[in-house]
Amino acid sequence: PGFEFAGTSHLNQAYLMSSWDLPRKFEFDLMSRYVENLTGSNVPAYTNLDARLGWRPNEKWEFSIIGQNLLAQHHTEFIGLTTIPSAVNRGVYAQVVWRH
Repeated sequence: PGFEFAGTSHLNQAYLMSSWDLPRKFEFDLMSRYVENLTGSNVPAYTNLDARLGWRPNEKWEFSIIGQNLLAQHHTEFIGLTTIPSAVNRGVYAQVVWRH
């Protein structure tokens, strides 16, 4: 099947998520995460935060504004042996969902 090199997988990660139902059909979600460093590929530990503000005016529609990786402009998640480092940038976007 597969194999791993020592220090190339995160041994410890922690997630904390909270969701609130607000008045007027609004929702607010927060997710914080801590990821341990990767000693085998020199990737530092990081802590980050995602947030979502959503509104569901009825059963069919959902409108959301989502922010990801809000605590840092970017962070490195992985450096492979033969690949370019994988960096994740901060992002903010809108989402519209229609359920039929």
